Amino acid sequence: MMNKMRPRNPRSSSQQLTRMNASYLSGKWNSLPNTSKDLWNQFASLSKPSWSGINAFVALNLNLITSNYGGFSIVTNPPPTPSTPRFVESLYVSKTSGSYNTIYWNHPQTSSDYISIYYSIQSCYSQKGKESWKLLQTIPSSTGFLNHVHGLPSGFIISYRARCLDIFGRVSPFTHASSGPFTESAYLSGRYGITKYGFSYYGLDPSVFVSDVSIGSHSTNVKNAFIYGFGESIDSDDFSFDDEGFGADILSCRNLGLIIFVRSTNQMQSYIETAESYYPDIQCFMPSGSNDHYQIFDSGGDLPVIVTAGAGDEENETAWDCEFFDSDPYTPEPYDWSSYSNAHIAGKLLKIKLSLDCSWWEARHRARMTASRSGIWDPVDGYGIIDVAAAIAYSGEIPSDPYI
Repeated sequence: MMNKMRPRNPRSSSQQLTRMNASYLSGKWNSLPNTSKDLWNQFASLSKPSWSGINAFVALNLNLITSNYGGFSIVTNPPPTPSTPRFVESLYVSKTSGSYNTIYWNHPQTSSDYISIYYSIQSCYSQKGKESWKLLQTIPSSTGFLNHVHGLPSGFIISYRARCLDIFGRVSPFTHASSGPFTESAYLSGRYGITKYGFSYYGLDPSVFVSDVSIGSHSTNVKNAFIYGFGESIDSDDFSFDDEGFGADILSCRNLGLIIFVRSTNQMQSYIETAESYYPDIQCFMPSGSNDHYQIFDSGGDLPVIVTAGAGDEENETAWDCEFFDSDPYTPEPYDWSSYSNAHIAGKLLKIKLSLDCSWWEARHRARMTASRSGIWDPVDGYGIIDVAAAIAYSGEIPSDPYI
């Protein structure tokens, strides 16, 4: 097992607040009447098989608390269905003056939905700056716009993203837009490329790159397995597909500014060096080998930068030497294919990362320490099956990223 432990990265104030709120909500769960707990357990079983009632209760109420909207209160009973609100449409930004922007959206504009706007500041002269998102404000969607007074000097780009939130804490996927100085050929972030005037409007950007040997039913199942692992509905436009091979596809992934690359084929060992050159901007996911349950790759416990997957319901039934294994949501029993468990695992890790606004490494370390093998790596089962809720609630130290 890899044991390159270094001093942990300091927790951000938002991470500390998330942990505090999660602990507070766990205490609230204990005070719920049994009838409410039963309803939450039923809701959780419809939302995601790996969830329990307390997972669903904490997750949805955490969305409400972290929205910072004063009109919300803790929901003691679950929503009637596990569906999510419609994503924000036609999000765009107007540079109203040198000191503030106005963010607009066309849909939704109802009295029952709310919009949370996040922003990220980056120098337009650097394509390598990391996006660090901060909540700007949550307001009723019926307003249709929000002013952002930023007071930044010239030479900076502000990226915005938004999602819809309802009174139960259900959230939509993010929609993105950007605003920057009106200068010829100004750089936006890698997500948006270069625009002539440093101002652009985009709808829902693809956020997951699926690299496959052929685009068809296999890649569709990979996409669906990812959504299953993520635990929330994701629009099909949120995925980008290609079948040009690992090297060409990960280059396309970078050019699109995406941060997650899922390749559900074998030959993982051939691509480790390439994956290292794109990390930490892009996190790669691949099966550790074939579906024949024999050892193709020998890590010796020193796991590669690529997150490696095995497949199985209770134990790994595919190639050895994986980091995690998980179920294949689509292949009929008794089979489990690592193509789909790979995407299932990728969806879980992205959920952890976005929930805490943390690095890929932190999400990965949390998942290792709280998976079904309790932080102990095994040559066959890896760290086991990821428990998303436990990973988010993990309060242990986070060592420095060993892959940087």
